[in-house]
Amino acid sequence: MLNQLHTYSLTYLFTYSEGECWIQVGETKHYWKNGKSCIFDTSILHSTENLSTRTRYVLLIRFWHPQLSATEIEAFKFIFDYLDYASQGEEALEKFEYIHLLMGKDKAPPLINKPSK
Repeated sequence: MLNQLHTYSLTYLFTYSEGECWIQVGETKHYWKNGKSCIFDTSILHSTENLSTRTRYVLLIRFWHPQLSATEIEAFKFIFDYLDYASQGEEALEKFEYIHLLMGKDKAPPLINKPSK
């Protein structure tokens, strides 16, 4: 599916100062506005910055392009799961690879950061 949006994100930002937080998608920069949301294509390079001294809270919802096939959605889910595990460190990533690649995805536990006993 070349030249089509693959996934979108609906982002809603809570408790911030207008004009001090922004998101850049491609070459376009948008400043957050109180009470407004933002939808953007996650396949385009994007970044954010909070220039205020306040903590920024973001509700991020991912949804799929309606023309993606079930196989394409499963492939994207695998990629996003991999990135989630990778963000938890090397041990979590090794666990993901072992479970998903050697045992099959159905046996994979959810990603939860639990302290060791």
